[in-house]
Amino acid sequence: MNLSILGGTRFVGHHLVEAALARGHQVTLFNRGRHHAVSGAVPDARVQSIQGDRHADLARLKGQTWDAVIDTCGQLPDSVQASATALANSVQRYVFISTISVYADTSLPGATENAPLKQLSLEQINLIDGIDPANPQKSTHFGELYG
Repeated sequence: MNLSILGGTRFVGHHLVEAALARGHQVTLFNRGRHHAVSGAVPDARVQSIQGDRHADLARLKGQTWDAVIDTCGQLPDSVQASATALANSVQRYVFISTISVYADTSLPGATENAPLKQLSLEQINLIDGIDPANPQKSTHFGELYG
């Protein structure tokens, strides 16, 4: 299988890379190039890297095709939508990995996507309003708003 992983070096990304390689898959990473993809930083010929920022460099993915894309690093709905739209004709399946931190109560086993979501406070909404949509990666508030 030919996979592309958006991100792929942190969060669950490096685990996905290692699992894909263990199964004999080809992997293309699209990320900013700040971290190594595989534990131990051992280069692997089956891992291609395309350096770029998902907020400004999606055109670098044009003309390539994959069986599936796994998006591990979408923090804003607009950036996930832009990536999915840009890759719509390049992949058979687009998988977005979200976070359980969007759910109001994560202590209940067996919760589904329909479980109640957390609600933003007025203070959080004000922080969101301070994010520049033209340059969201420069926001200092992502840590407080993640999820």
